[in-house]
Amino acid sequence: TLRDGTVFDANEQTPMPVGGVVPGFSEALQLMQKGGEYRIWIPSDLAYGEASPGEQIPPNSLLMFDITLLDFITAEQMEELRQQMQAQGVPGAPGAPGR
Repeated sequence: TLRDGTVFDANEQTPMPVGGVVPGFSEALQLMQKGGEYRIWIPSDLAYGEASPGEQIPPNSLLMFDITLLDFITAEQMEELRQQMQAQGVPGAPGAPGR
């Protein structure tokens, strides 16, 4: 969510490559443990800064996430999962347009 409570992303069980997210999210993921539940606040300078990725997130936005880390997978497993999800036409598949 944004500071004002606006929800900009509500994906559940979405695989994410550590290097494919904003720097603050990537840093947080590397500190998490499997099965852990976290609430993280990412300041603008570790998120999108002055750049806006779209209408939902204004420039210089603080981002807040509630996360349950289900598991870690290898880059190879991530690629296999991405290919399976895209073949099934799953919206929001990692690596799909817009992700």
